[in-house]
Amino acid sequence: MESAKPDEVEIELPLQEATPGEMTLLVRQYGANQPQSLPLRTFSEAGHLERFALHAGDSQGVLRGNRLDRGSTTSCSRGRVRTRSVVDH
Repeated sequence: MESAKPDEVEIELPLQEATPGEMTLLVRQYGANQPQSLPLRTFSEAGHLERFALHAGDSQGVLRGNRLDRGSTTSCSRGRVRTRSVVDH
């Protein structure tokens, strides 16, 4: 991360539990009576496939990762994999 310049402020917000969409950040400058509104847009975390386990002879495998509910099929060199139920880890 770059350092903030003299006329800038850099903050990190805990948005793990935030709902994607519009949000307003209220900023109050020292000595000011009213805060200023700063509109923001939050986004969902990108999906990530951590692991796919399929053993020889099995007709089912286990996907591990996050946001796996956003896709229903995955391609591989020998066919197509369809997901039925998903648990985020």
